[in-house]
Amino acid sequence: MKAHFTSADLKMIAMGTMAIDHMAVAWIYMYGYGTDPVWSKVGIAMRLVGRMAFPLYGFLLVQGFLHTRNQTAYFLRVLGLAVISEIPFNLVVSGKIFWIRAQNTLVLLAIALLCLKGLSVYQKTDASSENDPSAALITSVPASAVFMAAAGMALAEIFRADYGAAGILFILAMYWFRNCPEKRTIAGAATLALAEGVFYGGTACAALFFLNRYNGERGRNLGYFPYFFYPFHLLIFYGAGVVIHGIHF
Repeated sequence: MKAHFTSADLKMIAMGTMAIDHMAVAWIYMYGYGTDPVWSKVGIAMRLVGRMAFPLYGFLLVQGFLHTRNQTAYFLRVLGLAVISEIPFNLVVSGKIFWIRAQNTLVLLAIALLCLKGLSVYQKTDASSENDPSAALITSVPASAVFMAAAGMALAEIFRADYGAAGILFILAMYWFRNCPEKRTIAGAATLALAEGVFYGGTACAALFFLNRYNGERGRNLGYFPYFFYPFHLLIFYGAGVVIHGIHF
């Protein structure tokens, strides 16, 4: 019997794998344990598990965009949370309050939402795909949509958002092939390999197993917990590291 996962299930898996990934960053690599042969292997294993988080969040972003009643409000929530999360992100990855070398993943998600809004206007699909997801056919890709996607990828690189242009491509693939699981899986695997290389990207593809078994249901109501989990868990991990090792600069 094929397993089915609700949106709430996918969110819980995404939060759990993300937490494991950030534990490795905050507690192993931040304090130099990554140079130890044993801790290095532990850190790599934890980060491999954590590679599943972004694909799940990217897929859930698309689902949220498709089902929200107010796309503008949805965008503003993600953008606002990106701003709130920047300092916790900086502290975990650099030990500094201000760090311009990279921006948190929610910055990428906010940019992706702008791209999705553009694609929702320009994309043309076969009408039968609404009733038969396997019959989805892309009839045309307007030049305006291509330029808009390219602009989103450029913004991701300019702002140095986590996962960069390849991350935007992954989310756009999740949207463009939303009615065709086979094409979505191929495109998703290709963009994940592009974003993270064959080693880590290959592990990230494990997320495709879960998202391809999404049953379209909301599941239990998690409220705003998944939104605030991102900055709060980063602050907790950083704070625990400070208690154990002291402030790191």
